[in-house]
Amino acid sequence: MPPATTPTAAPTSADRSLGAQLLPWLLVLPIALLGLPFESWLSRFDPEPTLTATALVALVMWPVALATFGARPKRPWHVAALAIPIVVALSTLLGTDRVEGLRATIQSGVLALGFLGATHLDRKGRRALCRGLVLVTLLFLVPGLFRSIAEGPLALAGPLGNVGPTNQVALAGAAVGVWMVTLRRGSWRFLGGAAALAFALHAVLAPVLAGGLALVVCLGLSATVSPFAQDLRRARAVLAGTAGALLFAVIAVGFAHRGGDGDVEAVHATSNAAAVEQQESDAAPATTEGDSNAATDEEHGLEVSSAMPDHLGGARVRWLIWQTLPTMVAEGGPLGAGAGQFAAAYPPYRDPLERRASTWGTQLEHPHNDWLLVWAEYGWLGGLLATVLLIWVAWRAFTGLLSNEVASSALGAALIALLVNAGAHSVLLYNPASGLIAAVLCGACSGARGPNHVGLPRRVRTSFAVLALAVAIAVPSVPLWKHGRAMADFIERRAPHATSTVDLATLDDLSLAVAHAVETCPEAVLARSIEVQLALEYIAAGIEVERWQRKAAEAIQVRLDARPFSTAALLDRGQVALYARDVVDARAAWRAALEIDPEHPVALANLARLELTHGDVDLCLGLLERLTRLGDFTGSDRREMVRWAVRNGLEPDRAAIALGLDPDHPTAIYDEGERRDDELAKGIAHHLWGRQHMDRDDIQAAVRSFKQAVVAYGRDGIDAPLAILESASAQWLDGDSVRAREALATLPVVSVTAPAFMVHRRLAEAARQIAH
Repeated sequence: MPPATTPTAAPTSADRSLGAQLLPWLLVLPIALLGLPFESWLSRFDPEPTLTATALVALVMWPVALATFGARPKRPWHVAALAIPIVVALSTLLGTDRVEGLRATIQSGVLALGFLGATHLDRKGRRALCRGLVLVTLLFLVPGLFRSIAEGPLALAGPLGNVGPTNQVALAGAAVGVWMVTLRRGSWRFLGGAAALAFALHAVLAPVLAGGLALVVCLGLSATVSPFAQDLRRARAVLAGTAGALLFAVIAVGFAHRGGDGDVEAVHATSNAAAVEQQESDAAPATTEGDSNAATDEEHGLEVSSAMPDHLGGARVRWLIWQTLPTMVAEGGPLGAGAGQFAAAYPPYRDPLERRASTWGTQLEHPHNDWLLVWAEYGWLGGLLATVLLIWVAWRAFTGLLSNEVASSALGAALIALLVNAGAHSVLLYNPASGLIAAVLCGACSGARGPNHVGLPRRVRTSFAVLALAVAIAVPSVPLWKHGRAMADFIERRAPHATSTVDLATLDDLSLAVAHAVETCPEAVLARSIEVQLALEYIAAGIEVERWQRKAAEAIQVRLDARPFSTAALLDRGQVALYARDVVDARAAWRAALEIDPEHPVALANLARLELTHGDVDLCLGLLERLTRLGDFTGSDRREMVRWAVRNGLEPDRAAIALGLDPDHPTAIYDEGERRDDELAKGIAHHLWGRQHMDRDDIQAAVRSFKQAVVAYGRDGIDAPLAILESASAQWLDGDSVRAREALATLPVVSVTAPAFMVHRRLAEAARQIAH
């Protein structure tokens, strides 16, 4: 008879190693650091907080690797997660945007480390993880909720600069918090309830309805299928009641914020980078999608109408995006565009209605759906394998939810909430904080089902592989973090001058800040975009024009190498070419932008202005008609464009044609000006009369007409250089050299992109004589 055996007692706190006790807190440490108000970590001025946050999270993952060093994986196949970053890194070789590819690779490494680390959590570790997630939710949401009282809704954006990503980070803690409320005793019940309440307030006030709905699904499923080892009725009542109350609030807010077509969710910018790019785009709609504070109305010939397309609602915008993805997947082949390449590869597939509803072509960084993103970036083969992996994660979440252990069941429920939310946002693959949370939850649910003493024979080599992965993602994260610091420094310096023209000293200071950002990450698209805008300001000011043209051309080429379908880069290329008086290249660049986005109002307006001043007026009229049909162009916009052109030397006959008037009948133009009380039309009529008098050698009549043209233009606020020059020349021919020289001295400074003056032959000879 075999000897009796004594059951092994459960390990106590004293029996657990220090690494095992710290591991759950180390897993949430990178996320918690993002929520701390330290400018040295994640600056509120950072225009690309997602990129910087990814680097920061990777830099703080090495303690997890150290804490698990030498530990045996509970399942041998858990170490297969180490292969995921390798596959992602290889996939990035297919793409063009190296920075986004690096971000995707680092993100995959973070997910792998988070998953492997969480598989080592024991029962107490999973319980501590629940508490850590609740604290993370409070850390991310409570400060923003309090600040929103004084600072308004923008404070709800949180450390990641957008309400969506912040809500995603808080979602898991909110789900766990509701579970804590179901406990019969313990002070953590109150903290859990506070986290759930903070999440509900944030989701409703922001609003981020997708997050609220994901929590409703999570709690409803939990109340239906969870075993609840203790206090069954009370737990289900709390979960179901919370889900019902939140669902009612979400529906009420959805109807309050719906667009005219009945959609229920407001769309928020995908990132601060997109917001910065769009803010710059709005600053100078007729010239470039970049910042142009150095340029004034004299530099821009048109302001596209500020009337925006009707708001479609978040649900419909997402649907329009998702409808285009099958074509992208089919044309991408089995391997797709490459990891992190959605923003670079997607523009040609965008739905025109969605593009216009998204504020005139704001760059989409992801399709707002991780389940579809893997198909767009990894192709049909990679997408299929990634979807199988996501389904396995969902199964692990469901098995965790069915666990009799309360902590495991709560973690499984939280993972289900994140997976549901990933169907409306990029929760897993773009947000570094919520992605890490999901990986940790998956690891915790997987580890809860494994035996305690099953491992690989060569576990030390496995540990070294984990350390190697931690180092591999940390090394490239350092320059990304430095880049984020440099970009934040630039935005902080630029903020006081956001609505004003900067002086030369400030411009030099800003250029140094951008140069530092470019030095830390030469292929960063946003930094290169800002570099181009500063170069354009130097060029417009006439400072080292050739040098800044070369720098701008180099920066634009880097942007186009990374994102070949960037309309913003093509618009900038056209503007730089126009400054260099290369009309052919400018026209080609803006036409290339229209091939990508045939309805882009800025490209259409730029081409219209170019044809008006340097090309075919009939083509200009056709482009203006297209703008008018699109609803982005009004009669006042057309008039403003002509005013700009006249201010920079446009011939009166071309101005008349652009306004829909007949240059062969100045009397009819004058009558129309009288009828509309339009001094611009009157000035054009007098200008045309003056030229007719010159053709008949009636110099005195020409002098009177040119003078009246100058006066009429002046009443409209235009210093028309061509009219002034011709008036001075006519006075010279009339023998009044003194007044001719006085008039010539009043010639205004025109734009560097202004066309060459086409002066009447006799008047041109007189102008040369005056100049000598």
